[in-house]
Amino acid sequence: MKQRYSILSLLTFVMLIFYLPKPIYAQCMCSNGVEPETVQFDLATTFTSNKTSVFSMPKFDPGLGTLICVNAKAYVTSVLRWTLENEESKALAYRVRYTRWDTVTGPGISPDVTGSLVKYYGPYLLEGTDDESGSGPDFMVMGPDTIYKQKLFEGTTADVTGYLGSGTVDFVYKTGALCYPDQGGDYYLFGSFPRNKIEFSMTYSYCNPDLLPLNIQQFQVVKQENNSISLSWTASSELKNNTYEIEVSHDAAQFSSIGKVSAGLVKGATTEYQYQYHPDPAVTGKLYFRLKQQTGKEVTYSIIKSVELRGKEYNGLHIYPNPVVKRMQIEFDSPLSGSFVIDLTNQMGQIVFTRQYWLTDNKTLQIDLNNPPPPGVYYLRAREPRANKLFSGKLLVQ
Repeated sequence: MKQRYSILSLLTFVMLIFYLPKPIYAQCMCSNGVEPETVQFDLATTFTSNKTSVFSMPKFDPGLGTLICVNAKAYVTSVLRWTLENEESKALAYRVRYTRWDTVTGPGISPDVTGSLVKYYGPYLLEGTDDESGSGPDFMVMGPDTIYKQKLFEGTTADVTGYLGSGTVDFVYKTGALCYPDQGGDYYLFGSFPRNKIEFSMTYSYCNPDLLPLNIQQFQVVKQENNSISLSWTASSELKNNTYEIEVSHDAAQFSSIGKVSAGLVKGATTEYQYQYHPDPAVTGKLYFRLKQQTGKEVTYSIIKSVELRGKEYNGLHIYPNPVVKRMQIEFDSPLSGSFVIDLTNQMGQIVFTRQYWLTDNKTLQIDLNNPPPPGVYYLRAREPRANKLFSGKLLVQ
């Protein structure tokens, strides 16, 4: 009967996020031939083999401009060490087989980015057992052997719908590996010790928001004190058959019409437009706006602008422990009931954690950060949309 013992080394999870410009990819160009701007986010983590890692990256804020493509790169470094000891009474030649497969998946990236590897070690002649474990001519150590050194898995997509708005978008990296003697005796002791690191990088390429289509200029969206929203824009070289349709979205992907304005009466003139929008008082969070311009059968869109709507803020929220490591508890001043959305945002306003909880006449709520964000200052919001309630607090993640 074969005896196989596999030992895996689990290393500490390390996450680093950067907000850096990067060189543009040739396939991502603005329609006017100008190279787009870029925003890059990076994550790095160590992991064991046979592991699924989820990389939650910030979505793209459409207020920055028009997103045209997304590039994802995974640089994988893998080092292997293994030990083998012959437990047979006679000398035998052993061969070790290492098999590995990797897959990276993300929204719009098709087909999945995959890779595989098969590697053989040996044969190695090991003497018969000396009945002393971990030493002698019947025992050997291989490695460390570098399997991958920043091996690149890369995918690009122009299907950007899933990347727009607030919150995060997930990429999934899966790796599987088998390492075992496939030739030799039936009795042996074997242990494998893999060390893996993945450096994941996602780059948004977007067109400058100042480059507006057609004759639309100075498109502005401003929230007023009563939570109403004022939209204004200027149209130069006006055409009589122009129409401007105002559209709104909660996720920057699915838009609906909230009103329409016809072009001014004087052809070729510069015309200023204003439109007042009064959202439902229960609506909170970000709203995204764009203009749909139609001239005859030709339809074009403006850039997307966003505003943040907040319900009435309540101070009755307490967070402890604070600083937070992986688990925290929030306590309200009085018992609450309803569905609450808990958001954690960084100082750049990016949502790094969001989850929905249900409270039934309860004052406390426990929150587990299984994949905590990098150390720093964060803001917690507890939103109950139906009652238009918003609680907020500040915390430090260690």
